[in-house]
Amino acid sequence: MSQSNFESMNKADLRAYVLAHPEDQAGFYALVDRLHAEPNQPSGTAIATLDQLPEVQRAQQQAKQRVQQRLREQGTSWGNPNE
Repeated sequence: MSQSNFESMNKADLRAYVLAHPEDQAGFYALVDRLHAEPNQPSGTAIATLDQLPEVQRAQQQAKQRVQQRLREQGTSWGNPNE
């Protein structure tokens, strides 16, 4: 698909296209560019004190486990399966 077609898609349609065509790098990069161009998008989890660090690390580990579970359900893999 051409770059101009990606530009005419809304974010939801572009995301759906990328999920349906994971081999299309141009579509992936178009989606990433679109997401980076959005205002007020947090780049990560901010913590105010080091006391919050263990909680943030647990939340990140739980999120990673949820993604790995979804990938297992889809029959794909991500990273080291023993993590």
